[in-house]
Amino acid sequence: MSPSASSLPRAPYGTWKSPINAKLISEADLSVEDLLVDDITRNLYVLESRPSEGGRNAIVSATDNQDIYGASWNARSRIHEYGGAPALAYDGRVYFSNIMDGRVYEVDATKRSIPTAVTPENPSYRYGDFTLHPKDKKWLVSILEDHIVDNATGIKTSLIAINTLTQEFKIIVSGADFYSSPRFSPDGRFIVWKEWNFPYMPIQASNLMLAPFSIPDDPDAFPSVGAAVLVSGGNGKINAEPTWTPANELVFTTDKDGYLNPWILRGVSGAAPKPEPLSCVVIQEEFGEPSWFLGLSSFAMYDERRVLFSSFRSGRSQLHLANLDTGVFLPVETPFVLIQHVRNLGDGKVVFVGKKADDNFGVIEFSWSEQDHKPVYRVLREKTDLPFPKELISLPEPVELQVLPEARTTHVILYLPKNPDYLGGLLGELPPAIFNLHGGPNSMLDQALDWTKQYYSSRGWAWIDLNYNGSTGYGRDYMDRLQGQWGVVDVRDSVEALRELGKRGLIDVKRSAIRGRSGGGFTTLQTLSTTTDSFQAGTAWFPASDLIALHVNCHKFQSQHIPGLVGAPLEEDSALWKKRSPFYQANQIKAPVLIMQGAIDRIVPPKQTRDMAKTIEANGGLVKYIEFEGEGHGWRKADSIRRSTEEELAFYQERFGLTEAP
Repeated sequence: MSPSASSLPRAPYGTWKSPINAKLISEADLSVEDLLVDDITRNLYVLESRPSEGGRNAIVSATDNQDIYGASWNARSRIHEYGGAPALAYDGRVYFSNIMDGRVYEVDATKRSIPTAVTPENPSYRYGDFTLHPKDKKWLVSILEDHIVDNATGIKTSLIAINTLTQEFKIIVSGADFYSSPRFSPDGRFIVWKEWNFPYMPIQASNLMLAPFSIPDDPDAFPSVGAAVLVSGGNGKINAEPTWTPANELVFTTDKDGYLNPWILRGVSGAAPKPEPLSCVVIQEEFGEPSWFLGLSSFAMYDERRVLFSSFRSGRSQLHLANLDTGVFLPVETPFVLIQHVRNLGDGKVVFVGKKADDNFGVIEFSWSEQDHKPVYRVLREKTDLPFPKELISLPEPVELQVLPEARTTHVILYLPKNPDYLGGLLGELPPAIFNLHGGPNSMLDQALDWTKQYYSSRGWAWIDLNYNGSTGYGRDYMDRLQGQWGVVDVRDSVEALRELGKRGLIDVKRSAIRGRSGGGFTTLQTLSTTTDSFQAGTAWFPASDLIALHVNCHKFQSQHIPGLVGAPLEEDSALWKKRSPFYQANQIKAPVLIMQGAIDRIVPPKQTRDMAKTIEANGGLVKYIEFEGEGHGWRKADSIRRSTEEELAFYQERFGLTEAP
């Protein structure tokens, strides 16, 4: 029998005892990287990332819950450095990019045979985002990222056709700076793909291209791609997720009307494509995530004429069942606050990864009850039961704040202290607060259960996720407010959110910390170096700190991203670049800083982060620097996750003089 509220003790916020520990977080960090559905057999496979195995990606059959290959294989791609879409299932076989040697392999998923290579041995090649020709299944089309000249100007990206019988390939599409999402029409006569060119990122502007695909009669000859036409693009807008219907129509998303909404090309012919919006009105929701990774999928065919779409509104996922003939979008009630990897399972079913605010994620099968007119959800695969009672979980509270000077809205998600073993903090006390920033700079934080957030809230901390102006999920205008203002708008929103929540009596502004990874680490350091009267501590994980060095040595994918965010080319205004770089204001950082870095990070080089830490220390600042061997731009190993979690909490406890309550 639980104790009555009056008998519960009070203890200072931030000192509460909690059963949620760093070991649990490192073990709970197992994630689903993707779902693969075999278009022929309709078998489902789950791509898992396993911190307990050094971050290895395993492909698991949902039929018998067994890996389809041994422990020496790792299905992962490093295209664009961020990777994604490393595998494809088709007709009983799975094709995957093995990050151990970079080659593409084929495995019989039923017999669990030893994988065999279908590409030549060359460590300079990276492959990913596959599609197999539906009529002649020896032809596998893939992105090829050629690193023979391994720098931002020398790396070449193209689409290739791989003969899976001979390990030979041929470039079939080239000329653009980047490619993704090649997809064959059901009859195999056409291929569609996404491409984009500098200075844009795919989260800013991209084009959808369509071309005839021809397979010659000569079995030794390679296919050819005819003259390509523009389906959608050329307008500085995002165009993404090309998906074919069984009737050879093309559904995709574009934000040409201000929000990322579904459009459709109803017929592929010799005439110029004339796509149209699927809905007769602009839906003020974002149908899809920013394309930092390959293979994102926010929708899938439900049956011959209906599509199940997921979208974002108010910081959480929504579901719609849309009719292709009428354009009617039927809202679908869902308990899942985050929906990802949406795939067609066949027979009037869709599968996706669904995450709740108060429960572990699961692989979820969706169907629609025509009799009851409501969704039916079935869990196909889930993590183990929650290790703690739900009463311990702090639920997300989305809050809109008005920030100065323009009185614009900024979005935060608030997690207040919660622990059923405590009545609260001391009388009159406000909780210490942690402000968490996404990696971005253009990305978003969601409302799905995250044990790191609960690690803090169950100890009596307030946790605030900040989706500052420039974040995705709230429309194109909201995202574009960061252009030319990186290091200004995000910093302003962070400081104003701190002050506003303090005014509302929700947090103790004098015991507040700011933290972030990558781009969020940049904003953390920039905030601490330009506003000495705001946060009292900060943690930066693999942060961008010297924008000049980052730009000069940047990997190809983001090599021309920074000038637009700063607002001027480096050669025209180097003083502005220095003003926006925490490295050049390091002597202004007065708050203690914890910096953590991966030793093999290709996106933010370790030397840049080491130099930042040394500069803070040389100017009399308090800094602790930790480097993790074998880790890149984010932790994949359980030991790294555990240690970084423990180090961060201990850092805040020391800064604010907090010790665990007796």
